[in-house]
Amino acid sequence: MNIPASFNSVWKSMFSIIVGFIMLAGGLFAQSGTYKSSRDSGLAVIHSRINYRGIAASDSLHYMVIGNVGDGDDFGARKTTDGGLSWNTVTYDSATRNRRVPYTSVAYPTGNLCLIGTRNLFIKRTTNGGETWNNIPCDVMFNGDTMQISQISMCDSLHGVACAYRVLLKTGDGGASWQHIDFPHQLDTSRFGFRQLICLDPTTYVGAREINGQPYGIFRTEDGGAQWTSTVVPAAHVICFTDALNGWLAGSDYNSTGGVMADYILRTRDGGRSWSQVYKDTNNSRGVTAISFADRENGMVTLYNFAVLQTTDGGNSWTSHDMPKYQNSQPVMTSLAFPTPHRALLLTIDYLILYTDIPPASVIVPFAPAVDIAVYPNPLPAAATITYGLRRSSNVRLSMVDVLGREVLLLVNAWEDEGDHHVGVYTGNLPRGRYFLNLETEAGTMVRPVVILK
Repeated sequence: MNIPASFNSVWKSMFSIIVGFIMLAGGLFAQSGTYKSSRDSGLAVIHSRINYRGIAASDSLHYMVIGNVGDGDDFGARKTTDGGLSWNTVTYDSATRNRRVPYTSVAYPTGNLCLIGTRNLFIKRTTNGGETWNNIPCDVMFNGDTMQISQISMCDSLHGVACAYRVLLKTGDGGASWQHIDFPHQLDTSRFGFRQLICLDPTTYVGAREINGQPYGIFRTEDGGAQWTSTVVPAAHVICFTDALNGWLAGSDYNSTGGVMADYILRTRDGGRSWSQVYKDTNNSRGVTAISFADRENGMVTLYNFAVLQTTDGGNSWTSHDMPKYQNSQPVMTSLAFPTPHRALLLTIDYLILYTDIPPASVIVPFAPAVDIAVYPNPLPAAATITYGLRRSSNVRLSMVDVLGREVLLLVNAWEDEGDHHVGVYTGNLPRGRYFLNLETEAGTMVRPVVILK
């Protein structure tokens, strides 16, 4: 891979030289939290512009950042494996006379698998952490125009969706191939498009739609796109889910001149079937840019004008923080990755990456002891093994429920020590369909969707 030396030097300076450390009085998260910025003061001399397009995290250490450099025609991706302390170039596309590859979105479900959406007819894919990349063809043409892939969402290492406004795609093989999702028949594609699409399980997707460029409501399918249901919400710019049931959306309502009239945050506890408002600001509304939740309690929303909303109780209450100016400017924050309650990376379009690090003792709501539930393969065979981890010893109840919330299997109901645990499950007596594994501990509940196809 031929990577220009100037590109490498810019990224190396940007991410390894810490220009400023600013302690926030009252903190972004708590008084002991820190706000750090990284910026190369000589960047404008080397390149006229760098525009960060997106950031994604597979865990608290692995992040992937995409952006364009130079005059906006050269695009690259960088990754970190130590939480942002050091970065390496993993792919770079230099524009030529007949070839330009704009990077538009990124998904990073595992440390090895990464997918980068483009404005061309392919998705860049790596399965070895960025050592090699393949361009996977995907048809995102609509009425002769190439649609921009605005988002890629993976519910596991195999299943995911890609949103390209009036074109929706899905994969069942980790992004090695993509197929069209039927667009909701009740939508007029000349006026309606999708701003975002989230994959909750192999056949359940939740998307934010818009009308003539304005956010308007939520669509949901449980059968891979054959049928869709809709819910009208005040505004829906960005959506995130922590599991198959718990999700949040944030958006802003604009007037005819483009002014922000109100900022909204809504929550769902039933996988997007219904939404309730948990935040509204009409007095100091600024416009929502990104949302991310580390777990069911800890979440962040970024706003224009360098501001952040933070919750530590699942969205019941929110605290607003104005970021300090950096070199007398307040860049617009565009993207956010918040994989754990102790660390977040925020992206702006003004050559700046913000990095926050929160000591565990300062977190108000402790992270649930359940680290994760590993379900593979999914769909489940008749006999399978479920793996889950605990951060500390706890009473544990692991059960399987159907889509109506009825318990069909009780797998564990005991006190267990911290560490990894394995339990066998036999599904041969259950009818085919969608189910949920519920891991209940003393600090919270974690939910994972599973499918039985027998």
